[in-house]
Amino acid sequence: MKKNRVSILTGIAAIFLFALVVYNKPHRNIQNTKPDFKLTASELLTSFENDSKNADAIYLNKILLVSGIVKSINKTNEIRTLIIGDPDNIFGVNCSFNIRENSEADRVLLGDTIQIKGECKGYLDDVILVNCFLSEN
Repeated sequence: MKKNRVSILTGIAAIFLFALVVYNKPHRNIQNTKPDFKLTASELLTSFENDSKNADAIYLNKILLVSGIVKSINKTNEIRTLIIGDPDNIFGVNCSFNIRENSEADRVLLGDTIQIKGECKGYLDDVILVNCFLSEN
């Protein structure tokens, strides 16, 4: 009986330790990482619209350098979200910035042509990039 109790407690401790390590894993340093792909917002969106499964296989969790025109700017607490892409298309690339770590998104204006580096997290109606930074490349 005591062996079962010790085994269960050891298993719970191991699961807790694993969860703690994964939770505290540092973010990738996207700003100083070379992008895996460079493309326009329209090219990226078209790739997902035409074959989202294939586009996921290519771009998901990769660092992308995406250029486009700023179509929308949303500000909520510490997050800035820019939608970039073709002004004639209702959808685009949704780029999220954490303002505590990166205030450069506050300088962007509607209609600006910019390049953004971020990590691709998939596609809903927009392609989603997170942990974004403006790029001068």
